[in-house]
Amino acid sequence: MPPAVLLITPSANQDGAERLLLNLLATAVKWAADGNVPVDDNVWKRAKSVLAQPVGSTRRDEAGEAVIDLLHGFKVPVLVLFGKLKVTAARK
Repeated sequence: MPPAVLLITPSANQDGAERLLLNLLATAVKWAADGNVPVDDNVWKRAKSVLAQPVGSTRRDEAGEAVIDLLHGFKVPVLVLFGKLKVTAARK
């Protein structure tokens, strides 16, 4: 019996990539909001705007650019914030 073959169409790949990028963006936005991380206002608005769009209507490049912009829009070093969040979480 031949092995099963999983056929992935280009649209399925694109949908998966879009969902992955939107999930990453949503996770970064939640992390920043939960940690009171200062973020550039325009970058924050753009990230929230991209997340507010219905799934399937966002282009992969738009979601990817929003992730990169958000990472650059943090107003403090991310590693310092991550260490502070770990200490805060450990105290709870």
